Amino acid sequence: MRLMVNSDTPSMKLKVEKVFVLRNGWEYFLEKPEKSGVAFGLVCGFEDELGSVYLPEIKPYIVSSGNADLSDCLPAPGWHWEDEVANI
Repeated sequence: MRLMVNSDTPSMKLKVEKVFVLRNGWEYFLEKPEKSGVAFGLVCGFEDELGSVYLPEIKPYIVSSGNADLSDCLPAPGWHWEDEVANI
């Protein structure tokens, strides 16, 4: 898990557990999914949106995903990774 912070609004934060890129080039920065397969997060595509995503719906279209600690992932445009993730 990495903490991603909006650069313009530092109070806007996401505890990112999963990063995916889909066939259409859209990027998904998702928090821990619920047992139902729904995860909240940021989708960067035609428009960037915060909201809930049903993972089984996007699974067939995933072409890339971040490693377990997300060290190979860049943050979303306009966001940055918070160095300190303690006390979350």
